[in-house]
Amino acid sequence: MPQKQLRRVDAKGVQNETADRIMITSIRLFSRYGYDGTSTTAVARESGVSQPTIHYHFSDKMTLWKRAMRRMLRDMMKENPYTEKILCEKDPVKRLRLRMIALMEAVRVHKAFGRVVMLEGISGGARLNWLIKEALSPFYEQFVVDIQECQASGRIKKVEISKLVIIMHSVATMYHNIAPLVREAFNEDPSDMEETERYQKLALDIVFKGLAPD
Repeated sequence: MPQKQLRRVDAKGVQNETADRIMITSIRLFSRYGYDGTSTTAVARESGVSQPTIHYHFSDKMTLWKRAMRRMLRDMMKENPYTEKILCEKDPVKRLRLRMIALMEAVRVHKAFGRVVMLEGISGGARLNWLIKEALSPFYEQFVVDIQECQASGRIKKVEISKLVIIMHSVATMYHNIAPLVREAFNEDPSDMEETERYQKLALDIVFKGLAPD
């Protein structure tokens, strides 16, 4: 390969690494301080790059936010060990339970996701609508289909599906969303795997025993 072409390839690799570092940093800051509380100046400082570098890779803050969210969602899907199990599971109740476990695992590993959804769910507006379209609607639809199948076969109670999906989402994500509160109020660390496993077992037992037909 000619030397000039090698330099172009090397430069492209460095650019991709820089953009990736910026997105990783912005995910952390957006999830902690929210969109309005995170400036591109802060992202540049925490990423170790200049402000012009941010604007070179991302035309504006909204573009950075969307690309960072897409990167986070991609990583969540790629790294979740329960994805294949869900696809292979034929029993709708077991599949629904696996979906909750998969969400719990995703939020444990990618804590920023649950916090971003919570912050944008409080604020409302264009970013929330984007998240719903890009991630939440397809995710919720899978829960809805499984719940409908479980109810149609008499495996779980016939309750309002929309409310059940929100309950499942909240139960699966809240432990890690409010980790600082859990630490301060109960001297319990949600980042401890044993604590997380106990929470998951208790949460799943309460939800699915509560859904069992009378």
